[in-house]
Amino acid sequence: MLVEINTAQDEALLSYMVGSGDMRFIENGERALFLRYDPAVGQIIRGELRECGPLCDVNLSGVLLEYVMGCEDCRGAKRTAEAADRFGRQLARRFIDLRYQEPAETFGIATLTDAVTTVLHSMDASFEVDQSGSVLRFILDDCPLHATARQSGLNLWVALAHRAFIALNDTLLQELAPGWVRQWPVERESDAPLRELRFAKI
Repeated sequence: MLVEINTAQDEALLSYMVGSGDMRFIENGERALFLRYDPAVGQIIRGELRECGPLCDVNLSGVLLEYVMGCEDCRGAKRTAEAADRFGRQLARRFIDLRYQEPAETFGIATLTDAVTTVLHSMDASFEVDQSGSVLRFILDDCPLHATARQSGLNLWVALAHRAFIALNDTLLQELAPGWVRQWPVERESDAPLRELRFAKI
């Protein structure tokens, strides 16, 4: 179950129950997502287990994989996909609410660039940003979802995590730069490694 957290002091975003990851999938904790400050890159999203400490923290890639793994009991592929989409959208909206306090009319491609940069830093991705006229590209050295899946053993859930990631970015796009569209990645290649995000002005 996904729960919105409104503790402004801690800059919390959302929380959800974490399963054991075995065949019984026993609930064994609550993962809370926080907007934290990292001195190396600025603000990032981190998933923390209450009363567990920093050793239990996961990056955003881990959060996406972990959350969609818990959706496999959503009674069918359609509901599971809907849950992944909903998680991405809700996380994006909560992030916008906490991160950007200025009037919506001041949003634009610079705001979107800042937001996607924060998302990618939150995934511990290494990337470059390139804007040429009406095209904005984020070029990744390696796919953070695949890298985290390899490390954590959550390979079965990469496609669903990719779907949640797309929903997150689409919501950022719609809310922060509505005159732009996503060109890449595409849903039909959800198992493919994420190497680039590309947005274009309509």
